[in-house]
Amino acid sequence: MASIFGFVFTLHGSYIVAHFLVTRIAVRLLFGQRSRKAKTTRLASTLSETAENSHCSSDAQLVNWVTIKSLQPVSGSEDRLEVAHVPDPKFCDEHLDIVVRSGDFKVGERGLLVSVGSVVPEQLATMAGWDGLLKRSMFMVKMTNFGRTRSHGLLLRRADIAPWVTDDLANLVDTLGISAAPTQSRRFLLELCFVGTGFYGSENTRQEDERPTVVGEVQRAVARMNLLVDPAKLQREWRTLSRVDVGVHARSFVLMSAPLSWPQCRNLEQSLNAQLPKEIRALSSIEMPSMVSIRYTSSVVSREYRYFFPVTMLGDAPTALEDFKTELYRFEGEQCFANFTLLKKLGMKDRIKKKAGLRAWAAALSTHKKSRKEAGFPDGTNPSNIPTHADVAFATKRRILKATVASVEDPDESTGPALVEIRLIGTGFLFNMIRYIVGTAAAVARGDLRSSVLRLALQAEYCVDLSEHLAPAHGLTLYHQELKLGKWATSQLAHSTEAADHFFDRTIKPTIRASWQDWLDKEGFPSDKSCIGIEQKGAEDLNKESHQSVN
Repeated sequence: MASIFGFVFTLHGSYIVAHFLVTRIAVRLLFGQRSRKAKTTRLASTLSETAENSHCSSDAQLVNWVTIKSLQPVSGSEDRLEVAHVPDPKFCDEHLDIVVRSGDFKVGERGLLVSVGSVVPEQLATMAGWDGLLKRSMFMVKMTNFGRTRSHGLLLRRADIAPWVTDDLANLVDTLGISAAPTQSRRFLLELCFVGTGFYGSENTRQEDERPTVVGEVQRAVARMNLLVDPAKLQREWRTLSRVDVGVHARSFVLMSAPLSWPQCRNLEQSLNAQLPKEIRALSSIEMPSMVSIRYTSSVVSREYRYFFPVTMLGDAPTALEDFKTELYRFEGEQCFANFTLLKKLGMKDRIKKKAGLRAWAAALSTHKKSRKEAGFPDGTNPSNIPTHADVAFATKRRILKATVASVEDPDESTGPALVEIRLIGTGFLFNMIRYIVGTAAAVARGDLRSSVLRLALQAEYCVDLSEHLAPAHGLTLYHQELKLGKWATSQLAHSTEAADHFFDRTIKPTIRASWQDWLDKEGFPSDKSCIGIEQKGAEDLNKESHQSVN
């Protein structure tokens, strides 16, 4: 019978998705010429027996009445399927897409939404006309792809279940024999704070035993807790809203998990903290709407970083602090920051290989930087006669909303080196961009770099090498991310502010102060040239593969 009434959709070139769906005509034929009363009596008897034999407790959240907001044809289904847009019962400001058969529903009509993770009896699946599809998952409702359209639940017509309709959803669940699957999957928005010392940045290196990262540690903790629904998605479906480099800290770092088992994860942050190293703490875990996905660019309005460095790095001039503030202010606004990052980190490797002109330009810049380094970075040799390539200029435009000195500690009251606190807010930052900003502004303040050279670097008409002025990573902290997400996220993330502040004040800032004290003990007066020696050696050791020549 299934072979008679099944049909195959061929979608979008290489996508061939086979779904055997029983139409309303097929349902009528399956039930033959029996009367509606006979069908109802038989189904009612079966559902009652299923409910009595069910070992799973009923849950009113498994089903909800929803109103169809709109209907659209499913591409490639030859008008046999539609996607119904309905409110998400769990998240008032979000919606769900549910695939239904064309003609089964009208806009404004109500239907019974059976949530993902619910198990329905075979007879109910048959009556709804989806038994051919649900049989594949042992009649558990799962997110299902129909070509490029994903269905996030099962929608039942009120007419099909009219004899059992009741205002009590828990009673309706029991009557229909719907139960919760032993294991359900949910994605979570996780907020972390961490001390970056000892980690190779935030992103998984795929060499976690030798090069542990923050996200890699979280993934390994989840794996040890047996929470992964699909171990193959250990890395692929995890996403972060920001990225930090080797040794950089974070007061608030947000990432999206792969699907995890639920309801075991009700207190996910507590379970994670029991598995994570003490340098990483989970602040909150928020269940995500199934239709929402975070993006590195579109989900973040702005990112705020704080950088701390000893007051002594500004030198002894009476006007050093004011000079520093003046130079720092120059970075505000939308500008080209090609001279404040590394070409190797722009993701242009393939483009450089394909374009002869760009390849020659990159080789010339590499030669300029190498010759300066070998000569000990002679004063006055920063500018080159190499024009900034148009492709690079376009790729390195960023907008800084605020660049200010937030506070300056009194040396007489400080337990350790008195620190200057820099606050930088922007829509996005390039690799090492903040460290170059702070390092060059401080170099101008103490007289190690001419202000005219810094202005030339910001104009970005020509390449200017600022390598010797890169500030150390241990002074940098990702402080806050202004997110572009619904109330389901922002309201709950606000509750973790106190815990984030506590970790920052009690753990991150003392670590920064201790790191600077060790650095000062080893290097004496903080000249930039000694600073870059440490930074480059560490970068080559920790990120050897990413620092290969582009030639």
